[in-house]
Amino acid sequence: MTRNRLASGVLAFVVAIYMGGCGGGGGGEGGSGSGSNGATPASQSAAGATSRSTDYTAVAMAGERLIFSVDTTNRTYNYRIIDSQYGLEGKVGSGTLSDNGNGTWAASNMPDVMIVSLPNGLFLGAIRESIHGVVTTVPVFGTANPVTTLADAQGTYNIIHRGCVNNNCTAGLGTFNIDAAGIWSFCVQGNLTTECPSAVVSSTLNPLGGGLWQVMSGSTEVGTALMFTANNQNNILLDLKDSGAFSKGMILGAQQQTMDFAQTDGTWLVAGSSGKWWGVFSASGGNLRLLSVNGVPMTKNLSLNANNPWEGVFTDSTGTHGIFANSGIYGNVGPNGYAEIGLRLGN
Repeated sequence: MTRNRLASGVLAFVVAIYMGGCGGGGGGEGGSGSGSNGATPASQSAAGATSRSTDYTAVAMAGERLIFSVDTTNRTYNYRIIDSQYGLEGKVGSGTLSDNGNGTWAASNMPDVMIVSLPNGLFLGAIRESIHGVVTTVPVFGTANPVTTLADAQGTYNIIHRGCVNNNCTAGLGTFNIDAAGIWSFCVQGNLTTECPSAVVSSTLNPLGGGLWQVMSGSTEVGTALMFTANNQNNILLDLKDSGAFSKGMILGAQQQTMDFAQTDGTWLVAGSSGKWWGVFSASGGNLRLLSVNGVPMTKNLSLNANNPWEGVFTDSTGTHGIFANSGIYGNVGPNGYAEIGLRLGN
């Protein structure tokens, strides 16, 4: 791994220094996974992970849509891939969970994966599947409570976008809007509520039932969207399946709100797009402190400039941008298709 491959983002900024240019990679459809199985420190108590069995409608960063089930009573997990760009429909995975005693779970059969299943219906984990003939660890984000009406889905979302075609990956920040008629609009690297510096892509959403929406661009199916609410903020997940401009991957976003550091303070678990890097950082007043990477304690500080370059997003002290939402969603993007997604623990 070259240093410029993971040159930005809260986790990547330190991983580039920590690894000294060795091993792994930030590109590709998910990247290769061979990380640590160490318990990841966090500030959430074990009581924060209430025993329960929950089914999550989830999207993997490589562009898979799946159902991921977590049973914290029997300490088991299983998943089934519903839609795949790599011939993986119907594939299943399962195993047992080991309680790390801090609100996170280690997953058997996936030694480089941490799982978080939160009381507010949000989920962060990963799957290990063969993509292009390589067993790959791919970060997964999900929700137990997708909304089912357009009235609940309307709004402008700040989003991160990561997609790959033929192993060439890009990642970026943008905005995505859904109106009352089911028309969606997307601005790459710009804010739809002010002025989009690039061409605005716009087309229709078609309801599929169960909180799923087919996203069309003319006659081309771009992917499948689901929207959900957490901490009084709407959020969006989009499973991308396009071989063209949108590519194959994921969109993750939160409805545009003024970013208030007091609402985003806490401890966060973050996964990198390579699937290999897992880290924990704390946030307080716009200052971030990295606590660990793959279970290895470390200290590194970053700072955020809120509502820059537009409302509800940030620029960090490495010069990159992302979302850091009251709903408990985190995302950051960097060069070479690198992306980070995360959740605030204890929601």
